[in-house]
Amino acid sequence: MGVPLRSMSLFAVAAALVASAAPTAAAQEAAPEAAAVASDNVAVQGEISAHWTEERMRSAEPMAPPERTDAQKRPSPPPEDVLPALTGEGAPPAGARPAPDGATPLQGSTAQRWGNQGSMPALTMGQLYFDDENGDPSRCSGSVINTDNRNTVWTAGHCLHAGEGGSDGWHSAFMFVPDADNGREPHGRWEWRRAVTVKGWTEDRNYEYDLGAVRFNLQPQRGDLQDVTGAQGYRFNYGQEFDNVHHFGFPANGYERDDFTGEDLWYCTGPTEDAGWFTDELVHQCDMAQGTSGGPWLDDLETDRGWGYIVGLNSNSEKDADGDPVDLDVHSPNHGDAAINVYNDIS
Repeated sequence: MGVPLRSMSLFAVAAALVASAAPTAAAQEAAPEAAAVASDNVAVQGEISAHWTEERMRSAEPMAPPERTDAQKRPSPPPEDVLPALTGEGAPPAGARPAPDGATPLQGSTAQRWGNQGSMPALTMGQLYFDDENGDPSRCSGSVINTDNRNTVWTAGHCLHAGEGGSDGWHSAFMFVPDADNGREPHGRWEWRRAVTVKGWTEDRNYEYDLGAVRFNLQPQRGDLQDVTGAQGYRFNYGQEFDNVHHFGFPANGYERDDFTGEDLWYCTGPTEDAGWFTDELVHQCDMAQGTSGGPWLDDLETDRGWGYIVGLNSNSEKDADGDPVDLDVHSPNHGDAAINVYNDIS
């Protein structure tokens, strides 16, 4: 499995580099839980890719979100979002190939294989590999998001930090494989530079703040990540209800499914709604489970252009005492003030 990076002195220094982002005047008005916090990588280019041997990648466990506590299941009413809405379009890569015409996604809670690898939007989706807080190899899903730095992947907070651990809970050795498909790496490996989530996750493990982003280094021979893959747009502070969202991920398991391997891209479609009075989370129905954490929820995805707007992500679902799902509702944090602060920091 290789030597965990946190045993190397160079990476021990990186794990300790945790700092709050400098808030803007507008951000200071937002709830303290929405403030961005970050971890920076100081590794030499190439060390992360070398760390991720084929054996270590095969052994990477699909990340499952930590169990909710009773208090987290019935939280107090969330603070009001006060930052102005933030929206942006996607950016197609040079020479991007659109998906074939006539693809009609299934409606409802049953996932189907995307299959159109090598074209948008699959180009922007990928597997995010990392060592968890204990040094064990793990993986999540993520998507390239349109930013000025052109090297950013949007994902879940629990894919970056264990939650409720402050500066001690950061994962490390992040590597992104875009357009991943059954072990193939058509666009190479991208090594991290900075990971950002918010205090509501790192200090309280509050699922209303389970979101984050990772900035990656450009590749000398390929350029910026966004130049290679394109990117998804974003709509933050636009609420919780959207008519037709495409919900993506790399599922390793799911409700009564035996065809999920964690190695290929699947999706569900359907509307989202407000999760309830005591939370501002979004709910979307889908039978995908472990491995999809961090996969994007895209509003207004059009197959002829291949990009939509990120409005949510795969965060968590309710389980009973035996660990079985109580329904097919998948929850996402509301992409409000917290998402805006993460985006502003990472950009």
